[in-house]
Amino acid sequence: MASHSQEVKTITEEILLDIADEKRKSVYTKLRDAVLSLGPDITVKPYVKYIAFVRGANFMDIAVYRYQLHIFLNMQKRTLKDPKKLAKDLSHKGRWGMADYHVRLEDSRELADVLSLIRQSYESN
Repeated sequence: MASHSQEVKTITEEILLDIADEKRKSVYTKLRDAVLSLGPDITVKPYVKYIAFVRGANFMDIAVYRYQLHIFLNMQKRTLKDPKKLAKDLSHKGRWGMADYHVRLEDSRELADVLSLIRQSYESN
């Protein structure tokens, strides 16, 4: 009987970013650099469906799509200060992960506002 071997492919950020257009790849790079500058204790872990940013626990997950980055923030409901109402409350919906908030990021111009939300998640985890 012949043995069937499967090649196990290591998931990387680059593989997950392959789906994104060039603009979103650039936005991701700027976002990644800004998030990593929040502290030296952040680890980036790519998984099959998302990229986790970890400080003890995941404080942010990013799902990469062609024209958007979907950011999931691991914050409890009613704890995120979001004066511009950028984040969507997911606490009452079925979802993967532990995040109660979701933010779509399409453009670098939104980066500063989104980073203020990410910083809150980083500091609470």
